[in-house]
Amino acid sequence: MLTGAVPAEEVRELLCREQAVYRQAGFGAAGGIGSRSCLVVVDVTYGFVGHGREDDMERYPNWCGADTGPAVDRIGRLLDGARQSGTPVIYTTGSFRGMDQGHRRLTQKHPRAAAQPQDSYTIVERIAPRPGEPVLAKQAPSAFFGTPLMAMLVSAGVDSLVVTGCSTSGCVRSTVVDAFSYGLPTVVVGDAVFDRSSVGHEVSLFELGQKYADVRSTEEVMGLLTGSAVSRPLH
Repeated sequence: MLTGAVPAEEVRELLCREQAVYRQAGFGAAGGIGSRSCLVVVDVTYGFVGHGREDDMERYPNWCGADTGPAVDRIGRLLDGARQSGTPVIYTTGSFRGMDQGHRRLTQKHPRAAAQPQDSYTIVERIAPRPGEPVLAKQAPSAFFGTPLMAMLVSAGVDSLVVTGCSTSGCVRSTVVDAFSYGLPTVVVGDAVFDRSSVGHEVSLFELGQKYADVRSTEEVMGLLTGSAVSRPLH
């Protein structure tokens, strides 16, 4: 998260007070996971993670801060578990190289996003995709928008998702809400998603967990992946 962000502990304390209201209303029940899941790694690219250099913020307009490393390491563990169990993996990466050349609403809200270094859309090496693991280039926040993701999931017999990546309040949240809209049970790995804003991160996890998905730790999800492999390949 970026320097100067509100401490996560303060945000969590406020959300704990509100959780009683949500609980009384009936929100937050466990949604579970299907029998055939897919691990979706959202936008873990150098544009968001950087290279651990002092000029990362200046160089990458979408940089999420210097403390993204632990989340990326957990994503690596999840990838190992998915591959060992035969659970399919799909990556996404943002792209402003398509037909509209970046002239979307995002570049009006965030003009620097239209001019990024060449490797901004490259998935970081330590969790790089292996042969046969698709990488979907998208031009909107959700992994479903304008991509063949849903068709690929149906073809592979996938009935649920495990979502990791960034940013929690942006592309992760949009992907999870769309998965909910498609009727796909979804688990968000709470300690393997990250954001430049501690407020955005904590509030998004809270809202997703109350309304659209289950939020679980890496340790919990490792067990889920072992029991929900998909035998059919992704195409």
